[in-house]
Amino acid sequence: MIDKGDFDNLFDSIVSILEAYSDEQDSDYQFKVKPDYYRNLPASSSGAYAFPYFNELSAGQKAGHVGYIQFSAQYIIDLFVFAKATDSSRADKAAGSRLRYLIQQVLDAIYNNENSQAMRRLGKPSFSPVPPERMNQMGERAYAACRMSFSANTAFEPSELEGTNLEAISITADELWSAYIEPEQREDE
Repeated sequence: MIDKGDFDNLFDSIVSILEAYSDEQDSDYQFKVKPDYYRNLPASSSGAYAFPYFNELSAGQKAGHVGYIQFSAQYIIDLFVFAKATDSSRADKAAGSRLRYLIQQVLDAIYNNENSQAMRRLGKPSFSPVPPERMNQMGERAYAACRMSFSANTAFEPSELEGTNLEAISITADELWSAYIEPEQREDE
């Protein structure tokens, strides 16, 4: 079994920190954390949401010993607030105000977390509009949204592989590419 990568463990830490921070807030200021939630945004309910997901892994430099590579991992948190007021201008204003507060909460949770060594590796956040393909799910509902992205340096060290030995794989380049894995021979055969 291959161990989880450092970038994956860091993502888990981000999610856990956001969930714990939200749980500590008064009920009026809690937000829902939905990791890896790409489609069907919960626009039918009101409230504040953080949708964190892993975005990209870029290889950097190889380091001193064999197999060790430094990567830059990029994470995104889409922040949405759905308002429930019946007057659309009041709803838009309420959603905008709550979004600004949600941004502050997420920044506090991630960057002021003194107990987490992992969070100290995160780079500066940037904020941008949420892409149109994500916004098209919203319809006419009153909401406010933004995208927070940041990166972190993360290391890769190869895990011990289990299974088929690479020397047992034979590849031929005939008319069609093919590969054959020879079954392991038991000593008693």
